[in-house]
Amino acid sequence: MKTVLLSLGGMAMISACATTPDPAKVCSSDWIAPRAERAMNEFKHDTRSTFRTFKKAGKRLENGGSFGPLQMLSMMNAINGLAEKFKNGRAMRDMRTLANTCDDPDL
Repeated sequence: MKTVLLSLGGMAMISACATTPDPAKVCSSDWIAPRAERAMNEFKHDTRSTFRTFKKAGKRLENGGSFGPLQMLSMMNAINGLAEKFKNGRAMRDMRTLANTCDDPDL
């Protein structure tokens, strides 16, 4: 009985992976818009602290201040973090998936 249940569970997982959506059906603006919106909201959420660092540094410079070593390190880390989010962030992966799924000029 245990073997049968494990086999059925494995087949269900394999069949779920084998079914991919038909791009002609899913690449409508109604399908893409919420996914793109979700990806951009994720990007905004993931980069909130980075832009907070930039804003803080900008206000400091605006008030006549300058960067010390710790502020410079903080800015460098924020810039590197932003670059990483652009390359490998969750939102960018979702956008690449959308682009790859719907990259057919005949659709």
